[in-house]
Amino acid sequence: MRRGVDPFEQRLVSSTDVLEGTVDLNTYPHRYLLVHADTGITASRQAMPRLLAAVEALEGRSWELVNILAKENFYAVMRRP
Repeated sequence: MRRGVDPFEQRLVSSTDVLEGTVDLNTYPHRYLLVHADTGITASRQAMPRLLAAVEALEGRSWELVNILAKENFYAVMRRP
């Protein structure tokens, strides 16, 4: 997680933050969350599999996948029921 950036305010976390557990989503105050593939791996073939692994990890914590977006990066829109 980048220092000085509040992921809860931005509603944005990286797939690495999710997979490594560096962000505590138990205290996340919003219903929707945007997860992005890490910038360093966007161009690699590992970006989408890593993002999907983060999605699966969040699904195990009762989050639901709403959509996958692909622009300059890959994003997963997640919702807490």
